[in-house]
Amino acid sequence: MAGGEWVWLLVPDRKIVMAIVMTMDSNQISDLTGWDYSAQLSYGQNGDMYGPMEITTSTPDYNVQGDYMMWDENPYDGVDSGWRGASLSYDEHSVLTWGVNGQGSTRPVAASDGIDYVDIRTAVKNQAAMLWSNAVVLFYKDGVITQQVWLGSFGVETMATPGVKDQITRITPINSNNDKVVVSGMVKLMAPEGSFPAEDGMFSQILIYT
Repeated sequence: MAGGEWVWLLVPDRKIVMAIVMTMDSNQISDLTGWDYSAQLSYGQNGDMYGPMEITTSTPDYNVQGDYMMWDENPYDGVDSGWRGASLSYDEHSVLTWGVNGQGSTRPVAASDGIDYVDIRTAVKNQAAMLWSNAVVLFYKDGVITQQVWLGSFGVETMATPGVKDQITRITPINSNNDKVVVSGMVKLMAPEGSFPAEDGMFSQILIYT
């Protein structure tokens, strides 16, 4: 991956710890493998309950569950979802919860030996934007925050010139025995008038590797 950096963090017990944040940009949708749980939001069919769900969780064997989300009441004049709160919580002892503005799903998870790293993907096709702001990642061990990673604002967009953009941000905690991670922030989907996004025309994923 390109653009890697060490991030020094101050946690509540005043000890300095580190995390590695690396970012990879591509002009094609990258094939990511080896993950254990996926949380995704996508344009889908803009909340049409006869189409695919927009807010989903999945396992590698494609056991998918989720909920529907209307991003824009009138997509014919362009898509602008406005900023919406998104939150993922993965606890290796119990469940994975994923939602946007309170819509989403909760699923049980299998026990593991820790969290190796987390990927956050933003991707667009044709003319669109997939954006995050105020994003933060919290790692826990036995109910105590061990690392807090502030990502702020990031994402990809092709609003002016059609194309494909894929950005993956990988967050690797310095200690791999954490048993919980929480990812939260604000998300926005956008597309110009007349672009009519495909179901996967703009999407974001959070991938958990254990």
